[in-house]
Amino acid sequence: MSRIYFLTMWVLVIAILTACSEGRVNNNSNKPLPAENQPLMTTSEQDAQSSENNGESETQKTDWTAYKIDKKDTFKKVKFTISDVAVTDNYQNTNEDGETSAVSIKIKIENTSENEVYNTYPDQMTLVTSTGEQINNPVYTNNTNRLGGKIHEGVVKNGMVTWALQKGNVDEIVWVKLQWKSDEMVGSNEDISRDSFKTHSMKIVLPKY
Repeated sequence: MSRIYFLTMWVLVIAILTACSEGRVNNNSNKPLPAENQPLMTTSEQDAQSSENNGESETQKTDWTAYKIDKKDTFKKVKFTISDVAVTDNYQNTNEDGETSAVSIKIKIENTSENEVYNTYPDQMTLVTSTGEQINNPVYTNNTNRLGGKIHEGVVKNGMVTWALQKGNVDEIVWVKLQWKSDEMVGSNEDISRDSFKTHSMKIVLPKY
């Protein structure tokens, strides 16, 4: 009799432990997942290093809100990829006193041809914002070699283009539009056709919307 009682209690204990374990698994599975395309608040390492070298205060660093995107365009055998858009309300504009709002993009340009040379001018890119601003010339381009101009076969260029805004309030920007030109100026004037030119136009809705 005692043996039957012992076995019954043992089965009951196992059943209780199993139920508790399943409860813990279910509770964990109900936790919300991180939201996709959530903007990342980042501080530029270059600005931080510059601040340390110049003895500037912590408040003088530029805080960027960066959005990961994947926007592509082509001209002939040249590929363009915009991978990041970033905004800030405290950009250190060297052309003006104090801070200003700014928009910055990260761009990759790749000439995939075997022997063709093209011209492209993202360093003269026009920025249009949903808040009603049109900035025809960037205030800053950052790249290892010149971003605009000729791009020879097999060459890959990576860089950033930044515009200073007049109205500010970057949190209100819903979308940005980018426009720039590319061309293929080869041969005589008789060889030039409409296909030899392109005005790129990209409209990018920020992932927060």
